[in-house]
Amino acid sequence: MTIRVDEHVFIVKKILSCILKKPMRLKDVWKQAIKDSAPINRTVTVFYWLRDNGYIKKVGEGHNDPYEITEKGRKFYECI
Repeated sequence: MTIRVDEHVFIVKKILSCILKKPMRLKDVWKQAIKDSAPINRTVTVFYWLRDNGYIKKVGEGHNDPYEITEKGRKFYECI
């Protein structure tokens, strides 16, 4: 598998900048990816990577609850 780092960094920045403004559901992130012409499959992969590494977290316990950026995510966003 070939990883296009520049594309992934763009997607990371886009997701974190959107969630930084307001908590978002995964569905909203998909819509934003479509709007920005980003590949959906890569966007979802990056979204789950951000979640699994503690950069974003779900606000509640419900299936459709939005995600918010964590302090770790804010620091990461400032570095990229």
